[in-house]
Amino acid sequence: MTTLTIPTDQLTTFGGRLYWCRLLAGFRTQAALAKAAKFDPTYIHKWENAIEAPPEKHVKRLAKVVKVDPAWLATGEGPEGGPQC
Repeated sequence: MTTLTIPTDQLTTFGGRLYWCRLLAGFRTQAALAKAAKFDPTYIHKWENAIEAPPEKHVKRLAKVVKVDPAWLATGEGPEGGPQC
């Protein structure tokens, strides 16, 4: 079993939180997460790389798929209810 240490400075942005939660939830690629969440893969790329911010309804869908609290995923505040995220 591999243990990941997440640099806390990478959890300060939505894209950073999404990236790490994606990996910890077992989605190795943006395309895999996009398929599970029913999004076009270009959206995941744009959100992880801070090119665009997702609408709230999309944050909720992403949070459900990666199993984290939507408020935490959106803002970095609140419960961290996810897979070591």
